[in-house]
Formats: sequence, C-alpha cells, structure tokens
Amino acid sequence: MSELLQDKSVSIQASGLEAEFSDFARRYRGRNFFRELATLIARKTGVSYVLVGYPKGEDLSQIKSAVLYAGGKLIDNYEYSLYGTPCENVIGRNCCYYPMGIQAMFPTDKELQHLGIESYLGLPIFDENNRAVGLLALMDGKLIGNAASLESALQVLVPRIARELKKRSQEKPKNPNRSVA
Repeated sequence: MSELLQDKSVSIQASGLEAEFSDFARRYRGRNFFRELATLIARKTGVSYVLVGYPKGEDLSQIKSAVLYAGGKLIDNYEYSLYGTPCENVIGRNCCYYPMGIQAMFPTDKELQHLGIESYLGLPIFDENNRAVGLLALMDGKLIGNAASLESALQVLVPRIARELKKRSQEKPKNPNRSVA
C-alpha cells in the first residue's frame, strides 16, 4: 500500500480515453480547437505540458506552436529550433517515448531543464498525403506511464489535428500589414 502512495508517476487510465478523444475529435467545432484539445489532453492524462506544433518552414527545422499548454496556462505562438530537442526525432518520423531522464539525453535543450521536464511522449502528425505537418508532444516532470495505451488513444486525434493544421496553414492573416514589435 505504501508503494502506491509513493508513486509519483503520471497515471494514465487508458480505458475510455480513446472513446473520449474520438468523441472530442468528432464533435468539437470552433476556432479554439487546439486550446480545447490541449486542455482536454492535460486534464485527462495529468501531464503538465501539451504541445501541438507545426513546421515554420519546409525544412522542418523550426516549430511554431498551434498551442502550448504549460502548467495550466495556454501559450500561443511559441517558436523553437528542433535541433537537439526530442521533437527533432518525432516530426516527420516516428512516435518517441522517453520515460525518464530526458534532460540528460538532450543536454542542449535548455527548455527541458528550465521547465523540469523528465518524461516525454511525442507523436508525428502526417496529412492525407503522408506529408509531415506537425507533432503532438506530452511532457512532464514525472514518469508518463502506460505510454503504449496512451499513444493508441492519442492516435485517434491525429487525423483531426492534421486537418486543423492544414486549415490553419490555408488561412490568410487578418491584417497582413501588421508588424509585431
């Protein structure tokens, strides 16, 4: 019993999670899709960080966030270089799971250290033509457990995320002359 009380891992109950994610992907409509998605994933899995990102350019070296859920806050327009990050192994490639010790595996990724991230699960997002259009990453300072079941549940969201990223890339800026200072 004391072992259960001392377990500090993120406990993932996969039963029902796939159905909830599928229902969300099927029913949710609106401009806040990514914000609602990240909040749902964080709430249902218990992870502290959820990122949906897409390549800033064709070379897949820079990522811009569609949303970053960070410790209960939603952050828009976060950008970073993929070089030396766990996401570099995900985008356009395969699902990656690092149960613990990710900071030591990616010592040049200072954000992992700054945020205290130790565990990572990332899924690539491909469009209907098998073109890399983004990634979905879950991160936490504790072990993300039951990763295979969690990955399976998250996979039901991938086609919808791909469609939403495609829509976003086709939208024209509301005010193209506006500069950001």
